[in-house]
Amino acid sequence: KTTDNGLNCKLAATFKKYLYIPQILGSLFRRIRNLRHYCTYLDINYIVRFLALAESLNQHEREYHIYALCLDNQSTKILKILKPNHISLIPLTDLEAFDLKLFSTKPKRHLVDYYQTITPCYLLYIFESFPTINQLTYLDSDIYIFSDPTPVFDEIGKSSIALVPNNFSPNREAQKHHGKFGVSWLTLRRNKHALNALNWFRDKCIEWCYDRIENNKYGDQGYLELLVKTFPNVVQLNRPGIILGVWNIDNFQLNYVDEIIVVSGYPIISFHFQGVWADQSNQFDCELPENYEKHGSIITIQIYETYCKCLFKILSRIQASWPEVNLKRIQRYDLPALLDSQKQLLWSLETVGNVPWNRKKELNAIEEFHQIYTMRPIKDNSGGVLAPHAFALWFMARELAPEVIVESGIFKGMTTWLLENACPDAKIISIDVHLDSREYISENVQYVDQDFSTQDWSNVATTKSLVFFDDHQNAYDRIQQCKKFGFKHIIFEDNFPPLQGDCYSLK
Repeated sequence: KTTDNGLNCKLAATFKKYLYIPQILGSLFRRIRNLRHYCTYLDINYIVRFLALAESLNQHEREYHIYALCLDNQSTKILKILKPNHISLIPLTDLEAFDLKLFSTKPKRHLVDYYQTITPCYLLYIFESFPTINQLTYLDSDIYIFSDPTPVFDEIGKSSIALVPNNFSPNREAQKHHGKFGVSWLTLRRNKHALNALNWFRDKCIEWCYDRIENNKYGDQGYLELLVKTFPNVVQLNRPGIILGVWNIDNFQLNYVDEIIVVSGYPIISFHFQGVWADQSNQFDCELPENYEKHGSIITIQIYETYCKCLFKILSRIQASWPEVNLKRIQRYDLPALLDSQKQLLWSLETVGNVPWNRKKELNAIEEFHQIYTMRPIKDNSGGVLAPHAFALWFMARELAPEVIVESGIFKGMTTWLLENACPDAKIISIDVHLDSREYISENVQYVDQDFSTQDWSNVATTKSLVFFDDHQNAYDRIQQCKKFGFKHIIFEDNFPPLQGDCYSLK
């Protein structure tokens, strides 16, 4: 209503500026929706190859992000300094803290075996840690992208999981034992089908994952054919040229048209460069397909030379600051290195033999335990068993369902109460040389103030008996005493690192 034309102009300009906000937000949301999420892992031996993969994605992807699992400290340090665009770094220790079952396999497997075990665990970690990711694609770090991958994602559509067949050429028949599908390209959508399959895949790899053929299994990729048969909404990508490699390229006819490599009429999407090395003078040694001559110069010039030039450019740049980085041929059959802190953690993760329960059963029991634990008679059990170990004791005792329980070490009586709740029909004998510390005393429990080693357990020790030790005595001696009478099931509460604690405990 004002007659001030200057003020009118300012108001109009301000109003017009705010009109653009929905357009800006809409553009931002479209970018987020169209963003493609990739992940891979690398160590110092593959950092150059990884940066080549990142550079190739940068050439052919419009909106993308890469999650890079760094398998050693050196690669983490270098990439933090380089700060490449569109890349998030994840230290291996973060993944191992997230998945202790994975971590427990580390001292038992060679590097190549452990790295393959990591794959499904790593994918689960990303879905858990980055809840906005709706679709995730794993790529091996020695893959190089040659054209826009959009046609691949168009073929995937709304599928939960997308796998690429190996398609071994006739001269690679012997490799068919490695499995129908490879892990080099693996796309998953965040939904119940994919996550169920991924958890199954992870459990299988934790159980067995080695770089050898055994009982129709081979590494991580040996499980993929069974995954396809077990879970719904899995698509097999059949478009030629999604991933070419020395094992399948002889199945196809390559052409070079308008500076585009074409395979059976389709632009090549990616090539997996297994067996590309460089000596100390940075002269490249490449494993070429057996019949590469039939493709003319396309294999040697347009594919391998393109990749090697990219590697050489990146390697030269990195060696200026880190001369120890190279592309020399390596072996991965040494055991993974462990930090001192990780060695201590592993002592509590070691498992020998089998137990009559699984992770799913444990998880399903947590809510029931929570309801019971809220009714505990001792609210402050400082110096004794707290919630995590209380759950472990309660769960194991319930699963073993013993007829007789011998408890050595009572303190305030919390574990006595837990054992009563876990096994209400069991006879419980509780021992402590200082019974005056008890706060919970049960009429249904037989209390003894003499040490476990002084008792005659001949009439108690059976396969249906359980002994629980929380008495801070030499664990090896306790095992010998139990063995003498024939106890089969023993639970130890305390497990100290070397040179710590007040007694010898199991390692």
